[in-house]
Amino acid sequence: MTQHQPPIKGGWLEAKAPELVAAFPDLKDASADLKAQYVEQLHKELTALREWDRWDPRTMDSVEVKSGYRESEVLRGHSHIVNCLQALPDGRIVSGSSDARIRIWSKGSGGNWESEALQRHPFRVDCLQALPDGRIVSGSKDEGIRIWSKGSTGRWKSKTLSGNTRGVLCLQALPDGKIVSGSNDATIRIWSKGSTGRWRSDVLKGHAATVECLQALPDGRIVSGSWDETIRIWSKGSTGRWESEVLEGHTQPVYYLQVLPDGRIVSGHYDGTIRIWDGTPVSGGAS
Repeated sequence: MTQHQPPIKGGWLEAKAPELVAAFPDLKDASADLKAQYVEQLHKELTALREWDRWDPRTMDSVEVKSGYRESEVLRGHSHIVNCLQALPDGRIVSGSSDARIRIWSKGSGGNWESEALQRHPFRVDCLQALPDGRIVSGSKDEGIRIWSKGSTGRWKSKTLSGNTRGVLCLQALPDGKIVSGSNDATIRIWSKGSTGRWRSDVLKGHAATVECLQALPDGRIVSGSWDETIRIWSKGSTGRWESEVLEGHTQPVYYLQVLPDGRIVSGHYDGTIRIWDGTPVSGGAS
């Protein structure tokens, strides 16, 4: 993303920039040095959020083109299947495994990869997402979502969001602080913090089997794929209740989906096919 491009609709910069600016202190009577420090810090935070937006798959940003790929490095540390990973803008890699571990990989001073292991989940880690503020959100077969953050001592600690009755297979953290998750219990949950600071969830029911994958759209809708062979597009109706439109066509589970910048949906399936779903543009909708 270039410096002159506007914030992504529904992206981290659009959501968080007003909050950061509103929290900026009144520096009317502050020294020039203090003003410079605060302005530099604000610039760094806004730049980080813009960089995070660049990694949003909705932007389909260009990457360096290479050819003749070959294995260049091997990262060893997990003792079982790597189920999920995320490459971060700063070059680090976050991974989750069936060994119940999350590892944060970075290059040490000698140029070799090193990893920091977070406290184990009780069961395998099936999905994760790292956030611009350094926290990590993960989902596991243990039916819980965990939000990881570093304490004042530098040690990682986690908070568990409970409510699912089976494992969490997919999730996405949103710029407004909410978390969307899909589970083996066939439900989608939208997690948010109440006025007391406690987490609560809205439960979306409609799928008849495991929710394997999901994506959140900039306009607030959610797209989900399931073992029940359908894709559902969820939106809030006029009454404020969640409703879903069902896309049918496959005869096997939906294992993966992605929303393209032009609004089309691409889905991958157990039957070996990829399908592209298109619709009618909505006047005044999110771009």
